[in-house]
Amino acid sequence: MTHAAIKLYEEIRDLFHVEIEKNPDGSFKTVNVEGFDYLVIAEEGHKQEGSKIRHAVKRFFKENYPSLYDSVEKHTGDTFYKATHRTPPFVIYMMAAGQITPEEYAQKILDAPADAEVVANYVENDKFVATLYKAYDFWSKEQATVTVTSDGFKFVLPDSDKLKMLDALMDSMAVPKLGDIKKQFDQVTRELTKVDAYKKDAESLASALKKAEKEFAKKLSDLSSKMLSKPFESVETKGDGSIPNGKMVMKPAKEVFGLPLKFEVPVWEWDHPHPDVPTVDADYIFREDLLTRALYAIISNQRMYLQGDTGSGKTTLVEQIAARLNWPFGRINFDSEITRMDLIGRDTMREGKTEFVDGFLPKFMSGPYILCFDEIDFVRPDVAYVMQAALEGNGLVITEDGGRRVQPHPMMRMFGTGNTVGQGDEKGMYQGARPQSLAFLDRFTIWAKVPYLTAPNRKKLLQSRVPTLTEEEVSVIIKYSDEHLTAFYQAKVLQPISPRGIVAIGHALSFNNMVNPGKKDNLQEALYTVVLDRATQADYATLKGIVDRVVRG
Repeated sequence: MTHAAIKLYEEIRDLFHVEIEKNPDGSFKTVNVEGFDYLVIAEEGHKQEGSKIRHAVKRFFKENYPSLYDSVEKHTGDTFYKATHRTPPFVIYMMAAGQITPEEYAQKILDAPADAEVVANYVENDKFVATLYKAYDFWSKEQATVTVTSDGFKFVLPDSDKLKMLDALMDSMAVPKLGDIKKQFDQVTRELTKVDAYKKDAESLASALKKAEKEFAKKLSDLSSKMLSKPFESVETKGDGSIPNGKMVMKPAKEVFGLPLKFEVPVWEWDHPHPDVPTVDADYIFREDLLTRALYAIISNQRMYLQGDTGSGKTTLVEQIAARLNWPFGRINFDSEITRMDLIGRDTMREGKTEFVDGFLPKFMSGPYILCFDEIDFVRPDVAYVMQAALEGNGLVITEDGGRRVQPHPMMRMFGTGNTVGQGDEKGMYQGARPQSLAFLDRFTIWAKVPYLTAPNRKKLLQSRVPTLTEEEVSVIIKYSDEHLTAFYQAKVLQPISPRGIVAIGHALSFNNMVNPGKKDNLQEALYTVVLDRATQADYATLKGIVDRVVRG
């Protein structure tokens, strides 16, 4: 570029109020935007400097790019000066700022129709945005500030005249207006202040819980090793042939459950397999806090109530504890049809004679069973009253059988499970759950809320139950379950997604992969099979959105 051309090029930039920094060879190094004067010129059509700028552009092209100069005048049938009016003022600034080349500038005019009044789509989006935001970033640093106050942070705007003009300019270019940005900033600042307060409360609570857990673990360890181990050491039970003889031994909980528990637990040893001892599920995932409370209930012979949403693993927890302890397990599934006769027993006719047949309670109370009252919050309160004496450990008087008294076996233990805490359906999700008598609920002295498994545990469970799935398939299913559970906890859907459902999705996907290998929609089909096709209309829209986002995303 000649000396004269450089001078004219600098003239264009000077008119735009732009400083130039040169390299030793005379080429331009960097461009620093000074203020927002160029924006005023660009937006208002060069009211003050427009004519000078366009004449400078004309002279620049005539001296340095004569062939392009002639081509533009021939193509448009007009003077080069008038041809520059077809390009937006902002584009001339971009050329002066070095964001587009003179060749690009002229070629756009040549590519447009000869009679075009305005050359549309003049600058590629990436160049336009990069240049605009470079100026916008400089302006925001100079004209708006964020200061620290006693309440946190404050966003300070420029004076009202500049703000009005600049907000209008930014809005016309589809850039967020600073006034709107300030509103969002203030809202975020308020929320962050709340979060900070919540965080401090949560840290204090977490510290207190951690301390309480340590104290509880120590007391449980002391209770187990010093007070409760001796009564279990001499426990034996005699069988009747179908039921084996058994004795109880103490074993380290760490050895039995594979978790770092520092106390001993009572374990049954039988002459031959007991028919009522559950099968051990090697893939079952114990959560240490829940396991510790349940073992404490067994060791101290207290009644425990497990509360949680459907499929969270309440009953399975009790069953798998019994399986590891080799302890016979009994289960009563409660609903509105369970009556006193089902629990106590009834007279039946056998060979022409009346005979009383024991119900669930005397059957399980007479042996060393871990008895689980499943979904106990669905029982009728008058029927629940029958269980109160049994829950107290005082035995059961059966008036229907001549006042016979059934004493509980010393090793009989009781657990209750429910979707609610026994005060009715507070979520509107469990129709039929009844408010129970506080006197009845008071018989349960140990309580625990059972949440759904965490994502890592859900992944571990799915991989163990459906080993044919790929790592990617497992990850997508777990990601779906994360979003489904979030929607459930936020009450956006009433349909939960339990570990049982997650495993069912995995099995359905595995089957689809087998019958339709390589088909892209196999996972989507599995989700429809297990989740979407059972959803209500209200839940369907939300869950389908999650499926589309996670599976297809």
